[in-house]
Amino acid sequence: MIRVAGPEDAPEIARLLEQLGYPASEEQARARLTTVAENADGMALVAERDGRVVGLVGLHLLPFLERDGRWCRVTALVVDEALRGKGIGRELIEEAERVAREKDCRCVEVSSGPRRADAHGFYERLGYEERRRRFQKWLDD
Repeated sequence: MIRVAGPEDAPEIARLLEQLGYPASEEQARARLTTVAENADGMALVAERDGRVVGLVGLHLLPFLERDGRWCRVTALVVDEALRGKGIGRELIEEAERVAREKDCRCVEVSSGPRRADAHGFYERLGYEERRRRFQKWLDD
């Protein structure tokens, strides 16, 4: 089952974020979930198996300026390391794509760091293409 994440999912989401390489405390995960829930153009979805959260996808929907419609950005995707390769990630991406279509998005974009070769293959198998370079600048706090 895939559903919208709620504050009660914070402990499991914190665990999954750590597996993704972005450690977060339960309190941080809860605060982030609250922030995303308060943003009409963002959402966090979780995959649940036997009553336990085993996967997470974060989405943000952004309007295009240069064309009609919007685009959907996947900001996080992680499946519990013990359950990878069982189709949960595919289910999460398919649900993200369903939501994107429902919200008038024309494309779905995901970033994946150079060290995540397995993830690159996963996205390519789902029909995603590497399209261009991205440039980032982290602003001082």
